[in-house]
Amino acid sequence: MTRLHEFQGKALLCEAGVIVPDGRANKRLMRLLQPWLECGMDPVVQGPTVPMVPLWEFADMYGLINKAVRGLVLEIAGADAWSRIRHAAQVEDDDFISMEGYDDAVTYRLVDAASEELGISPEAVLEAFGKYWVDYTADEGYGEIMNTAGSTLPEFLRNLDQLHSRVKLIFPNLIPPRFTVTDAEEGHLVLHYFSERKGLAPLVVGLLKGLAERFEQSITIEQFRVDEHEAFRIGYEPLKAESSKS
Repeated sequence: MTRLHEFQGKALLCEAGVIVPDGRANKRLMRLLQPWLECGMDPVVQGPTVPMVPLWEFADMYGLINKAVRGLVLEIAGADAWSRIRHAAQVEDDDFISMEGYDDAVTYRLVDAASEELGISPEAVLEAFGKYWVDYTADEGYGEIMNTAGSTLPEFLRNLDQLHSRVKLIFPNLIPPRFTVTDAEEGHLVLHYFSERKGLAPLVVGLLKGLAERFEQSITIEQFRVDEHEAFRIGYEPLKAESSKS
């Protein structure tokens, strides 16, 4: 067994879980476990007063996410609809702070409430949000970071994990999904999506559509399962540089 770190005099142990002295997850522990998460391992939190629970259950989403949900609703449905949505989601104060962490449950409640208010499925809300997120983050000042990920859609998708590593310099407690690209040939590739957060694959579809618009690229998307994760077969119009190689 490998010792990962010392936390308040208690060892954090790989592969068998971690011991939290007071039985509660906290943000400091999340930071200490970040190297473990980046290695793709599946940590758990185990304390004397709580059962063993997957660590991702305690993860927070930054306020920037909820601000973007608000922006999307205001854009497509207006202020009155947003007011009803946030009240249905039991969100008293919608003055979200971009750099502050909020419980995942807040975001999920907003999505469910938006689904009810707009008369569309939660999956459709997530897809619309994913597409909106691409432009929103660029407008919020993260466009330069996005530019470093690539100048074409295939290049950008290959560099998604590197992009998230740069974003984590700004949002140190971020627990992003992981992506890998396989079967990349002229005009198509497969994007593999790994996340401990459940039910967010439609958001990825929206992100892909938003990125296609960003790169002025027509794409097709086919979602399918590979083992225990989601994957997306993406077809796109070959770039001139790619076509000239054939």
